[in-house]
Amino acid sequence: MAGVYRKLDVVGVSGGATSAIRDTGTRRRFWRAHRKPRRSVEIISGREEARLIHLGVESNWPQPGRRVLIVDIGGGSAEIIAAEAGRLRESFSKPLGPSGCARFF
Repeated sequence: MAGVYRKLDVVGVSGGATSAIRDTGTRRRFWRAHRKPRRSVEIISGREEARLIHLGVESNWPQPGRRVLIVDIGGGSAEIIAAEAGRLRESFSKPLGPSGCARFF
């Protein structure tokens, strides 16, 4: 990706860390390693992750006037998103994995 960024003359890159970092015991160590100049990583909440997923789905698969249920299952969490007429109505983020499965089901 760095090569693509150089060709496009990108001046800054921002990243978002999701449940893999949000729910880990080594979160602080990750944060210290990535708080360097010209490197921006934000650890986003489950609700923010769901909101961004909704925006991505809506931008590529709009469903005007319809109710939609979106379920995004990732490596460490699942986001359940209810939308209506293109607007996010409700969202939940639930942890998955060895410790999260018991809370999810």
